[in-house]
Amino acid sequence: MEYETQLKCKRPQCQGVLTIPIKIVVKRDLAVIVTRCYKCRNKYKVMFSTLDRDQWLSLIRDLFNRCEVCGTIIPHEWNMYSAAFSLGSSSLLMHRNIGLANTCPNCRANSPKVVDDWLWSFLRSQETPLPKFTVPTSATKIFCGNCGNSIVPGAQFCTNCGSKV
Repeated sequence: MEYETQLKCKRPQCQGVLTIPIKIVVKRDLAVIVTRCYKCRNKYKVMFSTLDRDQWLSLIRDLFNRCEVCGTIIPHEWNMYSAAFSLGSSSLLMHRNIGLANTCPNCRANSPKVVDDWLWSFLRSQETPLPKFTVPTSATKIFCGNCGNSIVPGAQFCTNCGSKV
């Protein structure tokens, strides 16, 4: 696949591992995607046509939901922390770039990313949520609906995975 080849790390020691998108912005009719290799930490920039988004969007979605530090799949519960506007395909069309953050369940690294809100809507619409753990019922203990960890009553976030209770 042409898109997959463009997203591979170029360093021989990384053996062609797919890089993780950390910034996806739209400039005119192009999606400018900044990626990082989680093995060697090298950054790359690729550009894909927004007209062909149906061909590359599912690959980008799968890679976007990975930690840029260790490559682990991270939950889809992204928290928005900022927004800024940029020019779209014409001077009348503005795109909003949103800053998102999530915590990796494996290495606990904060994973901030920037994505165009127009593309974000497509990434979210194709999303298939990760399976949730069932919440055990107990009269004295509360458990996290995301990871199953026991939670102190009254806590707002899980101490294990950071999910909002």
